[in-house]
Amino acid sequence: MKEELRKAFDVLRNYGYQVYQINQNLVLLVKQDKSDYEVEETYEIKEEKSKIDISDPKIKRLMKKLNSIDKDKRALLWKISMIYYKDRSIDKLKDSLSKEEMLILKDLIDSKYVMVNSDGKISLPKEVYEMTKLMSYIKMINELEYGILEIEDIEMFKNREDIDQFIVFNNPVDSKFYVIKRELFDKNKDKVLRSIKIPTHIDKIAEKTGLPSQMVKIILVILAEAGECVEDSTDTYRRVV
Repeated sequence: MKEELRKAFDVLRNYGYQVYQINQNLVLLVKQDKSDYEVEETYEIKEEKSKIDISDPKIKRLMKKLNSIDKDKRALLWKISMIYYKDRSIDKLKDSLSKEEMLILKDLIDSKYVMVNSDGKISLPKEVYEMTKLMSYIKMINELEYGILEIEDIEMFKNREDIDQFIVFNNPVDSKFYVIKRELFDKNKDKVLRSIKIPTHIDKIAEKTGLPSQMVKIILVILAEAGECVEDSTDTYRRVV
């Protein structure tokens, strides 16, 4: 966790913030050389992921606006959002973007989707910044091969064109959705079952099989629902003979 926080703080410093850790859960960010267009926020650090609820009117409005933007412009906005602010000068962008992308960037500047600050660097207006976060979320959902999803995520996930290639199980124990590509499940379920002849914790199973712990948990929850194994204690499973 400390290493993850250090990396997050480094990213924030690259965006021109001074970072002050007030306590374990609260970090104060002070913007240096503040621009009228750049996002200024105070972040509360939490271990759980930040959720995007697509039923939220604000998110619906962003989705509608996002869908109204040309696909190539959306792609470039997301690409720019992934570049550190310190590297977003026009000269540096010329080295990392194609000629076609530079033409698209000019259109984005003309239409005020991005701004050129007094220091010559590109910044994103707050609404566009929120749109790029939404794009990252959509990208994550669309590239997911397995995962444990909240109810807020499942509606977006079910819009995937390849949804028929997935097993989707709504676990009544925690009300979360356990999803995994059927191909991945079929490939690994026997390997997982062979490792639980006696009660075995998920972490130990992951170590034995070389599979990610979350994938192991998803496979076991689905197998338990099918009656092929049981959970003896929290995250500890054994095969039903």
